[in-house]
Amino acid sequence: MDCRHISGSDVADLLREGKINSQKSDPSVTPCPKYVVDARVGRPSRNIQGVFSSCLGFTNVVTVIDRDKNWTCYCP
Repeated sequence: MDCRHISGSDVADLLREGKINSQKSDPSVTPCPKYVVDARVGRPSRNIQGVFSSCLGFTNVVTVIDRDKNWTCYCP
């Protein structure tokens, strides 16, 4: 998320304001269903997409991308 310039507050906004992308989500995955969420968040407004696995009692952030810009990320 750092190299894509996506903050924790962007992710919180994505979860609060976003719409589940039913074509890319897989709620039948066990034990933690996968949900893809799309939203425009932040200032300036950006189109971001997050992948989350929803487990009993907690939700994991799998990845979050900026769909407006292809950031170059290097992870050694």
